[in-house]
Order: sequence, then structure tokens, then C-alpha cells
Amino acid sequence: MSNIGIAISTRNRQAHLKMCLAHFIAYFPNEHTVDILVCDDNSATDCATENQLTCEHWGINYHYHQTRIGVAANKNFGLSNRKSTRLNSS
Repeated sequence: MSNIGIAISTRNRQAHLKMCLAHFIAYFPNEHTVDILVCDDNSATDCATENQLTCEHWGINYHYHQTRIGVAANKNFGLSNRKSTRLNSS
């Protein structure tokens, strides 16, 4: 299990998601270093399909919401469903 968890929310921004993921992969080349979850808030079908394929290519977790839930709920879903544990700063 990784110590760093990143949740990325997206909706109909396929090119931005690809660029974002490419940057994360460049900085975290070891898949055990970081846990990334992409939460797709009901993107259009062609965009969602491409997003899923991109995530599969990089070995990144992908979740697609069948109905639009909104930015805040999508971000909260991502934060609540990461596999990583939250680090406490004491």
C-alpha cells in the first residue's frame, strides 16, 4: 500500500486528464509510490471511454459515475475511496 493518495476529479476534459496523468507518472514512476484514483463525473460516452482506456494504460484506478453528482461530491468520493491511508501530521 502506498503512503500517497491522489484523487483526480474530471468531467469532459480528456486532454487535460491525459496531461495531468503523464505529469504524475513522470514524478512517481514507481506504481507503489502513489495511489491515484480518477473519478469521472458522468463525462460524455466517447470522452469517458477514452478516460478509462488512458487510466488502464497507466494502471490507474478509474471510477465512472452514471449520473452527474457535481464537483464537490465527486471530489469527496475520490478522497473517501482512495486505497491509501491518510498520514496524520502531529
